[in-house]
Amino acid sequence: AEKNREREKSRKEETRKKILIGAMVLDGMSKNQDYQSKMLKNLDKYLTAERDRKLFNLTPINKNNDEE
Repeated sequence: AEKNREREKSRKEETRKKILIGAMVLDGMSKNQDYQSKMLKNLDKYLTAERDRKLFNLTPINKNNDEE
């Protein structure tokens, strides 16, 4: 039971860190066009799920690239 509580606490802390970092990045993106461009370029490389890409208005990934 103690191990489960520790694992749950760690998971919650990790989630909170992600939320705080995300908030900081979004704030920076809204205040600085160069920063926004760099972040969107990085996100374009990093995000592969279409629903995630759509959140940032990134072009869909063509999964049939090898057919061209």
